[in-house]
Amino acid sequence: MRTMMGLLSIVSRLKALARGRRIARDLDEEMAFHLEMKTREHVGRGFSEAAARQAARRAFGNVALAAEDSRAAWRYALLDSVVQDVRYGGRALRRSPVFTAAVALTLALGVGANTAILSLLDRVLLRSLPVRDPGTLVAFGARHPMGTREADDPHERDSSLFSYPLFRDFERHADAYAGLGAACSFPVTAYLGSGVATPGQPLDQVTAQLVSGNLFQVLGVPISIGRSLLPGDDVLTADQPAIVLSHGLWTRRFGQDPAVLGRTIHVSGTAYRVVGVTGPDLRGLSFRVAIDVWVPMALQPQLMREASFLEDRQVMWLRIIGRLRPDVSREQALVRTNELFRRLVAEEAGAGASPEAKAAIARLGTDLAPFASGFPHLQQTWRRPLLVLMAAAGLVLLIACANIGNLLLARASSRKRELSIRLAIGAGRRRLVRQLLTECLMLSALGGLLGLLVARWTIPLLLGLLSSRRALALGTGLDGRVLLFTAGVTTMATVLFGLVPSLRAAGGEIQSALRGPAATSRTDRRSWRLRRGLVVFQVAISLCLLVGAGLLLRSLGNLRSQDLGFRPDSVLLVEIDPQGGGLDPARLPQIHRDVLARLDALPGVSASSLSLYGLLGGNQRVVGAAVDGHTARPDEDTTVLELRVTPRYFDVIGAPVVSGRAFDHSDREGAPRVAIVTESFARHFFGNQPAVGRRFGLDGPSSSRAIEIVGTVPDVKPMDLWDRPPRLVYLPAAQVPGYLNSIEVRTTSDPALISPQVRRAIAEIAPALPVLGVMPLAARLDMSLREERMLSRLTGLFGAIALALAAIGLYGVLAFSVTQRTTEIGLRRALGAADRQVLWMVLKQSLVWVGAGVAIGLVATAGLGRLMEALLFGLHPIDPATILVACATLVAVSLTAAYWPARRAARVDPLAALRHE
Repeated sequence: MRTMMGLLSIVSRLKALARGRRIARDLDEEMAFHLEMKTREHVGRGFSEAAARQAARRAFGNVALAAEDSRAAWRYALLDSVVQDVRYGGRALRRSPVFTAAVALTLALGVGANTAILSLLDRVLLRSLPVRDPGTLVAFGARHPMGTREADDPHERDSSLFSYPLFRDFERHADAYAGLGAACSFPVTAYLGSGVATPGQPLDQVTAQLVSGNLFQVLGVPISIGRSLLPGDDVLTADQPAIVLSHGLWTRRFGQDPAVLGRTIHVSGTAYRVVGVTGPDLRGLSFRVAIDVWVPMALQPQLMREASFLEDRQVMWLRIIGRLRPDVSREQALVRTNELFRRLVAEEAGAGASPEAKAAIARLGTDLAPFASGFPHLQQTWRRPLLVLMAAAGLVLLIACANIGNLLLARASSRKRELSIRLAIGAGRRRLVRQLLTECLMLSALGGLLGLLVARWTIPLLLGLLSSRRALALGTGLDGRVLLFTAGVTTMATVLFGLVPSLRAAGGEIQSALRGPAATSRTDRRSWRLRRGLVVFQVAISLCLLVGAGLLLRSLGNLRSQDLGFRPDSVLLVEIDPQGGGLDPARLPQIHRDVLARLDALPGVSASSLSLYGLLGGNQRVVGAAVDGHTARPDEDTTVLELRVTPRYFDVIGAPVVSGRAFDHSDREGAPRVAIVTESFARHFFGNQPAVGRRFGLDGPSSSRAIEIVGTVPDVKPMDLWDRPPRLVYLPAAQVPGYLNSIEVRTTSDPALISPQVRRAIAEIAPALPVLGVMPLAARLDMSLREERMLSRLTGLFGAIALALAAIGLYGVLAFSVTQRTTEIGLRRALGAADRQVLWMVLKQSLVWVGAGVAIGLVATAGLGRLMEALLFGLHPIDPATILVACATLVAVSLTAAYWPARRAARVDPLAALRHE
């Protein structure tokens, strides 16, 4: 009775709402007509147009007030009906807590995954640098390599680097740009304070970026306090060079104290004067590294504590950034830049250049890449993996929406009698649709809020998977664009997938619904077909995600299990920084010998060594090679990687000497120069001829070929596991004195257990030697695969979520089917159908749906594999084993989900079923 009274109240309010709206419209029309007539009457009496209209308005003031009252009443009635819809929807959702929780959590998973991935995509690919007019900025891109290059990041090993003299030439002569600036291609590890470590006190490490004095002006970098670097700061003659702090370091170290301006701070032993602090949004010029301090380019020798690169045209270490002039397009700037590039190199080579050199100069050129989001080569590296993750998250959202659609269809079917009664007593169908859509919007709001919580929890995890020891230049918050996307996707998904169930529910046949559950209408049959279609759709998408996750997982396994040329087990890596720590270069050879002798004496250590760069650390030194007996072609790449090591290095890393001998203590300074090369070096330069005994030189074709090859070792992958083994040259560290920054220790047990003893031993011998990190080589191997691991884990997670949602959707549809077919099943049981026959009837139905979904998914998987081809290592994109395992997993999980409704159907009591009818 109470329900009927409530329904009658709703109907009366609807009628009042319609009547109020109609009265307001009629009054508006009547008033407009009489107002026009009265205005014309006053104009005929000699009034002006404005005075006539004002007099007419006064005459019809009461009518206007009545119309305004009518409109106010209509607005109140509309607001009251909306509030009533919300209240009624809230009560309806509270009465179905399981349904409400299922829809909200399903939506939260889909929306949260998409929000987190989109937030990462926005930070890496879409978000512009917080500088002035970023759309006019360009970076000089890939070019034909000339000379040597050095970079400290494996993702920056390309040919887009330039020497400082070449940058200055560009700056003087390039007329297509409003300004040209340069930045060091790799961040520099520096230390606050004197830069000399004291026993028991670690150095305060910061990340520095060397930039030209005009770069901040070219970019239009925002400054919180003080000023930016100026061209006048980029000189060696300054008594106290200028330095700019990042907002993060200013907050972390100085508590945002404005008095930091003008203060003297020491960075790696050099005194600098703080002249400014960057804005809070600028964390770096790429997303991979957050910068703490910005140092003028002229301070490169002091900051790096090594020889100057500023006059060396053979050291390629800078990236050039320009701002286009308003009247010059990027295409015009590219043509003029390449013409200038070739002219500058030709002038440097001189008139006596060989024909081969002139041909190489004629092919020389650069590219101009947009710099709005930072260094473009880093964005290109991450574009495809992030787009794959975004596509996977989008597919999860589609499956979640399909599940929500199934739930809403089931709920609409269960509410047929309620809605039919409301229709029977006069409620309009549009009014019911609005009520149901209001409930959908309330569910979307709840699911969206939960999705934001999922995203806030997920984003730091994603950044943790991406980050290495250096902090990423990415924030963890959700900006307005991402929040707007979340709100839009949530609302759109819920409304679109809730609209059809709402229309189905409000458009049902009243008489069939009132007759009871036995009556089946055409609307029910259409809803049933739609629910089956949604299940097939879920199965197909789940198969695509499972196959994609399987391919990436197998690719990661191939990367891990490939032959690296060394044995990473039982090796401990110690990263040191004698250069940044300010150790005297003349004392280094003795320190090296003492440290190795102390480490070799430790229990559990079988051998130790030192090298210039640690394995898988991402560092490299690329030099040109000239080999006796080998005439290089004009277009041949003769560059090799150079690595300096101590005698027992190959024993430590587990790389046996294939031919010749290993280094020994006789290979010292003053002795004949020797080298050990990898097999790829030997094959490239000597073919099938033996390499031992041959001679070569480094640093270009004109170098003295005085280095004798005394041994060969297997190919190794010292940096990038994706690349082919490089041509590698090992030199005895004693013959090339200088800084070494990696210690390798082979242990007889778990290397992590001996880490404290290694640290203490180094501190005893060289207390001022900074130790930056100690980790097993196996852990470094895992770190080098962090991007691939993140991609495989997330796609695997999305595949598992999709599989679970598909199983839940199949279970829900079959359970609803069994409920709807209770009478039929009871009759079958009464006529003698066995339990297994009823069980098979339901399972067969599920197998038909799953089979249709698998067939559609296999077609989609063929295209998916080809899109993922660039992300796979040692694996065909259409891998039968992966597809077979994914199909078997999907079928097994689907049958498990279908078994429980089938089991319940097999246990239906015939008498109870007939009583149900």
